[in-house]
Amino acid sequence: MDSVSIPWKIMARFLLGFGEKREPESRFRSASISQASGTGDVPATAGAGGIMGIAGDDNRTGNEEDEAEMNFPLRLSPSFLPVSPKIFRISSDIVVNEGSNVTLVCLATGKPEPSISWRHISPSAKPFESGQYLDIYGITRDQAGEYECSAENDVSVPDVKKVKVTVNFAPTIQELKSSGVVLGGNGLIRCEGAGVPAPVFEWYKGERKLINGQQGITIKNYSTRSLLTVTNVTEEHFGNYTCVAANKLGTTNASLPLNPPSTAQYGITGDAEVLFSCWYLVLTLSSLTSIFYLKNIILH
Repeated sequence: MDSVSIPWKIMARFLLGFGEKREPESRFRSASISQASGTGDVPATAGAGGIMGIAGDDNRTGNEEDEAEMNFPLRLSPSFLPVSPKIFRISSDIVVNEGSNVTLVCLATGKPEPSISWRHISPSAKPFESGQYLDIYGITRDQAGEYECSAENDVSVPDVKKVKVTVNFAPTIQELKSSGVVLGGNGLIRCEGAGVPAPVFEWYKGERKLINGQQGITIKNYSTRSLLTVTNVTEEHFGNYTCVAANKLGTTNASLPLNPPSTAQYGITGDAEVLFSCWYLVLTLSSLTSIFYLKNIILH
């Protein structure tokens, strides 16, 4: 147990009885000193390693307000001293599959005992209840990321540590889109996907797997997308293209036709066909109205 040397200034009249004349006893006395905060007494004993009392004339009366300054080598219990918070154990970074239950642990020491709080470092994060254990049931991909544990007891700044949670989930294809193509030009199909681990992309035309660099096909894969470029488009390049995304948790695919431009340029399809039908209906109704109008005139 360590000794702490504390300078004290104590009024002689306090120890001598507030004016009561004392008989000479000893030039050194023992004392018991209480904390002002009321947390208990700090024992001080006379003798070697204890409290050194007031050195002075014991024949002085309490009316003399002389001061004596002394050093008290006090032996203080560790439980008396405040201690800054310190996190000594926190969960390691973990990888789980979507839908799993997760428990994070954060333990800390300090005096007073520190309070533990958790925070998900995310713009859409919700606050958690305080406690050493953080339970997440049926974790989703949106709950992946870093979790921050903070230990605080107002003695000093909080102690903060982080743990990373990675959530695996099966891939999805979010968008499959092509640019306009013309014979002799270049065509582009973009496949946007998501998944953890990052999905592996493959392309098919019909039932045939496409190879990068063959038959005018260029494929560039990234972590969340794949780009298929057709160079010098010919009629053989038209057809149905399929993007496949796969990781260890599953596989998904989406298809898109790459059609010749003549259908859109010269045929009547889609919205144009609807517009033509509407005009035809208007003209027909107008003709019938005219016929009934003329018939009424003739009959009258």
